[in-house]
Amino acid sequence: MGTDWAPAVFLSILALTTGGVVLLRPIARRLGQLLDVLIQERRHALDARTDVQSLAKRVELLEDRLQFTERLLSAGKGTPEP
Repeated sequence: MGTDWAPAVFLSILALTTGGVVLLRPIARRLGQLLDVLIQERRHALDARTDVQSLAKRVELLEDRLQFTERLLSAGKGTPEP
């Protein structure tokens, strides 16, 4: 008499598990898509920030080169060209 409830418990657990999978699978799929979009947006923002930093470094390098060239040209004004 003690094992009469075992098949009922097994079938109940099986039904709850199947129902949970059927109900929660679309929600989990949508959540996965949302997370994928958020990750892509974060990567895009990081790429944009990296591009801006790269451009800032290039501008700084160009300014340094321009200053060097200006100093070189201004130093050469006092000497006659051959």
